[in-house]
Amino acid sequence: MNSDDNGVSWHDVRVAAEMTEGCVNVYSPSLFRNADGSVSLFFKRYTQLEKGKKQLNSFFRIVSFDEGYTWSREQVLWENQPFGTLNHAVKRISDGSVLIPVTEFDGNLWEKDSRSFVF
Repeated sequence: MNSDDNGVSWHDVRVAAEMTEGCVNVYSPSLFRNADGSVSLFFKRYTQLEKGKKQLNSFFRIVSFDEGYTWSREQVLWENQPFGTLNHAVKRISDGSVLIPVTEFDGNLWEKDSRSFVF
């Protein structure tokens, strides 16, 4: 995607993550610069996102070696799980490890979270 007027308008739009069959929302995009200079895009596809039901989603990673002009095939990191992440939550720590903070929802959508962990 490019802009010739400092972001007022855009052209050459490319979609990196689309809705798929059974998907109700694409959510929580996180761009991350990898140690080799490539760019990863992490995102979720919700398969269940209704009040009163447990949220379920799948989490994916795609990689670009040309600054986002083209993307790899999707790598599934988890599938149909009640996990939550935040936008831009993927972090590299001092030893080079990559961390993704994750919350597991144990009940209905928009209720108190039960536990958090690092993926």
